[in-house]
Amino acid sequence: MIIETTVTTAGSGSTIVPDMPVSAQATGDVFVLFAANDGGTNPISVPSWTEIEGPAPNNSSRTSCWYVEHTGTDITAPTVSGTSNDWIVSVSLCRGIDVASIVDQAVRTDNASTTYDHEAATVTTTGTDELLFHIYGLDGGGYPSPSYGYGEKQIARVELVNNLSLNVDVINAPTAGVVPAAAYNTGVSGMVGASNARSSTLYTIAFNTLPGADIEPIANCKPDIIWDYSREPATYNVTALHATLLGKPTSDVSISNVSRLTTYSPDLTWYGGYTQYLVSTPASLSVQILCKDIPSTDMSVYPYSITFGNSQTFRHSDDGALFYFRDSSGNWALWQPITKDQLGNGVLRTVIGKMSDQTFVDSGGTIDWSDIVVTGSGQDIVSASVSTQRWFIACEAVMTPAVVTGGNAENPATPKLIADSFATGVSIYRKRSQGSGQNLFAASVELGNLTTKTHFIASLDSSAYPENNSDILIGYKCGEGSHSYIVKASANDTHDFRPWILRSSDKQSFVIDPASSTDATYLTDTWIVSGYDVTWKTGIPCNGVSFVGCGIIDAKGASFVGGRVIDSISTTHAMTATDGATIGYDFTKGAETYAIELSSVGGTYDLSQATFDGYTTELNITAATGTTTINLSSGQAEPTYDTAGATVSFIGVDVTVSATNLLDNSQVRLYNVTQSVEVDASVVSGGSGYSITLTGAVDFTGGDSFVLLATYQEAGVAKRVFRSAFVLNDSDITISDTQVDWAEPNVLGIDGSAVTECATDFVEVQVEVDDATDDTQKSRIAAFLVDAISTEEGLRNWVALDGTSVISYQSAGQATIDADVAIVTVINNKAASKLTVIDSFILGWSDGINRADAVLGSSIVWISPDEVVLSTPEFDPEVSILENGKTYANEMRVWNSALAGKSIKSSGTEIFRDVADTKNRITALTDEFGQRISVTTDGT
Repeated sequence: MIIETTVTTAGSGSTIVPDMPVSAQATGDVFVLFAANDGGTNPISVPSWTEIEGPAPNNSSRTSCWYVEHTGTDITAPTVSGTSNDWIVSVSLCRGIDVASIVDQAVRTDNASTTYDHEAATVTTTGTDELLFHIYGLDGGGYPSPSYGYGEKQIARVELVNNLSLNVDVINAPTAGVVPAAAYNTGVSGMVGASNARSSTLYTIAFNTLPGADIEPIANCKPDIIWDYSREPATYNVTALHATLLGKPTSDVSISNVSRLTTYSPDLTWYGGYTQYLVSTPASLSVQILCKDIPSTDMSVYPYSITFGNSQTFRHSDDGALFYFRDSSGNWALWQPITKDQLGNGVLRTVIGKMSDQTFVDSGGTIDWSDIVVTGSGQDIVSASVSTQRWFIACEAVMTPAVVTGGNAENPATPKLIADSFATGVSIYRKRSQGSGQNLFAASVELGNLTTKTHFIASLDSSAYPENNSDILIGYKCGEGSHSYIVKASANDTHDFRPWILRSSDKQSFVIDPASSTDATYLTDTWIVSGYDVTWKTGIPCNGVSFVGCGIIDAKGASFVGGRVIDSISTTHAMTATDGATIGYDFTKGAETYAIELSSVGGTYDLSQATFDGYTTELNITAATGTTTINLSSGQAEPTYDTAGATVSFIGVDVTVSATNLLDNSQVRLYNVTQSVEVDASVVSGGSGYSITLTGAVDFTGGDSFVLLATYQEAGVAKRVFRSAFVLNDSDITISDTQVDWAEPNVLGIDGSAVTECATDFVEVQVEVDDATDDTQKSRIAAFLVDAISTEEGLRNWVALDGTSVISYQSAGQATIDADVAIVTVINNKAASKLTVIDSFILGWSDGINRADAVLGSSIVWISPDEVVLSTPEFDPEVSILENGKTYANEMRVWNSALAGKSIKSSGTEIFRDVADTKNRITALTDEFGQRISVTTDGT
């Protein structure tokens, strides 16, 4: 890459010390120096620098090329020696040159003073991404200019009037191979071959670059030249091909003189050559055309261009000049694109047209525009008055794309670089500026070449194609589909389209080449595109763009988010997308019927951020089979659609719910309260807490209320019921709360999962299923309940949505079964046995109803000190036997008879006395519920 270039001139002196680039130097930098010395009696010398291609001959001047490598010490300005006369010295600081092999190819061309057309010779490079210079030193002054039309980047262009000129151009040579010759014009008027032509020295030098080095930003705008009219072509008359055209006879062109001109006063930047024909109009009404044979040329893809002019006269048709085309099969067409008034008198106009789209004034057969072998130009003669007229032709070409490569963040390729490259050369009207940063182009552009590292920054520029038949570019005949921007990105490219305005009055195309790398950087936010069909690529985001007045935007399977599509000029649909596409643009209806066309069979699309305004039907599903799945945001209205037969399924957006601090082995239940649906029941694992992804319109609708519950019990360590409530929309939910120790049961340290004498179906607790001892403890039953709620069914059945558990602890020694959560019965499920449930732990029910029970003829005794609760299944006091054959009714009658008048109850104390006894022989202390607490006896 060229970091900086300086140019120094002097009017005399045998030595010159050139100005040097002031940019900071680094080891491995290479300086290249190009020096032109008028007179040139002595060879040019630059001490300690290496000369390229040896000393040039005098040629009335000398031009010499040198380089030096920075090896650790900064390079200072050398003293350049030669002949005491005019000097021009260009010095460039280059970085990224391969110092192990600096020059790959170099050739020098020395032209004698009889030369008027000068050519920097071709070379065949052997490496990739080489930096190639064309250097042209000219004796006698006059600006040198590339005669092939336009295209090379000029880094030095200096004229010392009447004495000396130096031109330095640079291009990239991306791949190994032949670099075409570059022809230059001397800028001298006169007849072809006249003795006032100039001497010159030209170089073509290709420098090797390091792999991965930054490459000079270049817009190589050279077209496919059909003919450079700096050199007169061999011509013949159209009479050899046609006796009549336009319904009138053809006649030969009477040429009195052919000359090569360079001055062109209407254009002050014109320094190239062109051919002038002095012709005589015939004394008959006829068609005159000069034809020439050309190598087979394809005009079907890119526009044809000819820079043409003539004298305005009443003898020529007001309809303007004629241009002739013929293919190899003999099919032909006659084109009349610009009127005489538009052409002007003696004015050079560059007529540009996409030939396959043109209307012709005469033709024969169906012409094959990919195989044109004859072109010609001339006039329709409408007066028999004879006079001498001038015809001018400068350059005839097919306008292949400008190829933009190279650049870095500090020195990028830009639209201005492209525009400046279009402005060079002898052909005109390739570029027109409408103000600062507002450029009109008239050729296609390729950004990158798939291999060379390219850094393109559009900045605030506006780039546009003129309108077909526009007065801005008279003779511009390019309608829809004539031009294109094609991105050909390598993996290391950067394509920054922010905030570029890319416009075209007639619909053109912008394409991401299918071979472009998805690893390149693409920046699109705030980009404005108007008047384009757009073809994107899957895997490359296109976010934040305003597509205004565009044709069809082919999004492929890419992400289009945060932009808009308005005033579409398509008559079918504004955008098309394929499987996997994310389309989140705002669509406002223009001429199109549908906003988006979805084409993949079985495709899945994310339209969760898309909005639609003004459409009767938003989507067109062109798949005839399968299911087209469309993801929407929560609460988003389903777009209207037409389908060619595919089933259409709308699914909401995916969101993630996570509780990051839940312990492994916690039982989780996620419940959609709004829809009364359990969404998930699972056990936490993996050490990262709980996480689940939910899909809108499947698992929830935007605005649904959710509750997340979690329980935990491991080896006698329990956590209180974890609860979090939230409303779910389009955003992820992250819960950072932690589980809290359940202190009361943890004090007892009973592992409820080890209470094997209990089992449950989450309706009743079945005790003594496997225990032969016929006893257990209430604290173990409570611990069993704590463990039960840490299971899936337990959390589902024994924990309410408000987080209330079926078991609650008032202290380490007391717990309550919450009857509002579940009616839990504790039963003895062991046949024909009595189960004794003992310990001082207090376990009851919240509603005061004791639900200790038995089945299968067994019984259960709920025992605490001084407390007995007895329950016998289907107990009948008149029938059920207590002991000794007595029923409960029998026994109570006996007791009441025996104790009549002998029992006293006062304040919870029962006193039984014999009639003559005055002592309290049996004293029973009871609680408020009548449950016995203690019994004392006095046997004295």
